[in-house]
Amino acid sequence: MNNIKLFVHGVPVGHEMYGCDTIGETDYLKQFYDLKLESSFALIIDIVDGISYYTYVRKNNFSNCEGRPNSYFGITISFGSNTCNNVYMLYKILDSIYKQVIVGSGIVNESNTGASFAVRQLEGTTIKNNDIIVLLKNIVKKNIEQHIGESFSPIEKPITTKGKVQFNLEEVDSHAFRESVLSKQVYVSSEFKSSTKALIEMEQKLHSLENDKHRLSGENVSFKDKISQQETEINKLTKEHANAEGKYQDTINDLKSQLETVKAENLNSKRIIDEAQKYIDLIDVPSQKLICLLASRFREESEKGNNKNIKVHQETRSSNKRIPWHQICNTLLLCAILIVSIITLCRFYNVAEINKAAKKPEDNAFVGGTTDVASSDTVVAVQSPTLPPYDKVSECRIDIIGGSDTLKTDVQYKLKLKRKEDDNDANVPEGSWEIAPDSLVDISENSFSIHNNVRSGTNIQITYISSIDQGDKKTRTVKVK
Repeated sequence: MNNIKLFVHGVPVGHEMYGCDTIGETDYLKQFYDLKLESSFALIIDIVDGISYYTYVRKNNFSNCEGRPNSYFGITISFGSNTCNNVYMLYKILDSIYKQVIVGSGIVNESNTGASFAVRQLEGTTIKNNDIIVLLKNIVKKNIEQHIGESFSPIEKPITTKGKVQFNLEEVDSHAFRESVLSKQVYVSSEFKSSTKALIEMEQKLHSLENDKHRLSGENVSFKDKISQQETEINKLTKEHANAEGKYQDTINDLKSQLETVKAENLNSKRIIDEAQKYIDLIDVPSQKLICLLASRFREESEKGNNKNIKVHQETRSSNKRIPWHQICNTLLLCAILIVSIITLCRFYNVAEINKAAKKPEDNAFVGGTTDVASSDTVVAVQSPTLPPYDKVSECRIDIIGGSDTLKTDVQYKLKLKRKEDDNDANVPEGSWEIAPDSLVDISENSFSIHNNVRSGTNIQITYISSIDQGDKKTRTVKVK
């Protein structure tokens, strides 16, 4: 094979392409400046306008001569309008040239941390007084003649490969590789995974995904059952709430009716008291007038007696024999006033007794509470039953008797709620224990055990839910040992 062209390129300081004769060759090599490579080295095969290029490139952990990263070194061979059929041997030849000639002559230095250029430019660099291009081209030709021979095939039409595909070095003799060379940009490296290994890994991942799918399907069914149970419980509680609301509404309506009755009786009592006061006023007015009349009468008789003392003394002896008419009238009038006063006081006493009876709390008592009538603005107070002082479930901790944060399979554990502050048993309302996923455990009231087929590291979630307040609950997550 005499139609061979060789190029050396890289970034010793700036991007340098040594050995190019045409613009097409220069344009092709420019793409390697910002090449993204998934391995530290590879053989890249391209066909551009019917011309084949085979580039051995070292990229990752490669620095220029000043220590700057993201440099690279490459050797490109073009076989014109032919493709090499023995890519495995060509890969080995270029890999040996890099290690023995490029690194061996000191153009590139390699260490455990990477590689770097030891020269500032490639053009003009000599190896044993030979130009680098001339020396490398002679080495390549000699090895091709010895190890590859005439194992080349012509490119039938001027194609340009598109897309990208990777092959392990051991797969370059496959039919898929030969087809890819004529249609895509091919990357070959011993660091790439083989398609067989990749297929095995993919099958393992697929098997793992199938297991996860089966497990999640089971959990999904379990969750659907649990949701159905919760919906049934919600409907039940909704009905109970509606019934309780109707029951208490009847009680409230009854209390309102009693309140209206008490208010009416209170107004009636006020009206009776007002009428009694009117009677008292009627008694006070004539009594005051009578007292004034009597006082004036006694004052006139006293004055007359002073002027006619002797005459009155004489007449008194004779008048003792008969009772004067005005004394009889005064006595009758005083008796009448006394009788009217007694009758009025008795009626007022009866009104006060009626009002006192209307105020007694016993007459307005009902089951479940008390009603007090203090005035026209009556306040009704209903006493509710006092609940025992429960501990809040969410503020307690779940104690696993005989276990900790890691549990063994086929072991019976008991659950209990404890106070956090003193580690005593918590006083909580009756509730229920739930463990998820429930398909992995056997649970009976506050006891449970884990199935022996549960994998180590599986999370188990333990929850206690109050029967009084569904939102008041406590959860603890443990792992299978």
